Amino acid sequence: MNKIKDEEIMQVLYEQEEYLKSIYDEKQILGIFVYGKANYGFAESVEDIKTVVCYIPTFEEICCESYNVKIFYIKDNKDRQIRVCDMRLINMLARNQEQIIMETVFSNYCLINSRYKKVFNKYIYMNKEAIFHCNQKLRIKNAANNGLEALKRYEETKNLDDAFEACRLRIACELYISGASVENCINFKKDYHINYLNQIKDGTITPNIEEIQKAFENTLLEAQNFKENKKCELLIKNSIIELMKVALTDMSSEGNFLSLLTKTEVQAFEIILQHLNNGHEGNISISQLTEDSKISRPVFKNTLQKMKDNNVAEIINQGVKGMYVKIIDGDILAKQF
Repeated sequence: MNKIKDEEIMQVLYEQEEYLKSIYDEKQILGIFVYGKANYGFAESVEDIKTVVCYIPTFEEICCESYNVKIFYIKDNKDRQIRVCDMRLINMLARNQEQIIMETVFSNYCLINSRYKKVFNKYIYMNKEAIFHCNQKLRIKNAANNGLEALKRYEETKNLDDAFEACRLRIACELYISGASVENCINFKKDYHINYLNQIKDGTITPNIEEIQKAFENTLLEAQNFKENKKCELLIKNSIIELMKVALTDMSSEGNFLSLLTKTEVQAFEIILQHLNNGHEGNISISQLTEDSKISRPVFKNTLQKMKDNNVAEIINQGVKGMYVKIIDGDILAKQF
């Protein structure tokens, strides 16, 4: 368990979110996430809190600056470091099971931009187990190799943080191979794991380098028994596409959509949202909406057409299933009707 309160961790996120809003347009911020010791339950002070922001590029950046996209770091107004990860890198990093991006996406400590939250929850958070196990072979190999690197650094410097990371990754690999959940692979639940890592971290016990190295070598051999899951790779790709649809719609939209509607159409629009799952997407029946609301069929049809024409929603007539509606406008998704 962290030695700092959850409120202290979230306060850092709130402060950094405000700083990020001062240097970026709010629409360019998907969310800010914690990675490192605070996720594992071993943070001792606010200095142990590490954060990463998922940055959504502008339309100009997408068109003209896609050739040199890199992860970089900035410092906030309190001289705290923030890792900046461009959305254009997420697909590659997730498919490659990059440790930090895999960990941060599922952190309990995060702030998601309200305009993207519904899409993020549906396509990423609700599928976190599938994404975490997308390429099990690569996930295990990356974790084991990162553990060996940390072990090597510890041998050279005797830095206890490196010893902690090597031992943590050894346990994480064992749990992952046994089929443990995302939560259990990141935040250990067994007292003997927690006590062991605390003793490693404070130097009470010395790690057995040869034993840990051998364990990682065996883990790398076991990794060969696992395969990639192409369906999960497609899931990651589609998740990013859905988030970028909202972002790009926001970039191209002009003015307030509601101002384009008549008073009755605004009422029809709100009724449509109420009949969608979580105000996001679903199938509606114009006949049923007309009967329930006493608003005429032409008003609902005009409202739906305006939603489509102004890139507020994707709308598909599915015959007997009704009209499929998926909201893609970030401002609308951020509002609660």
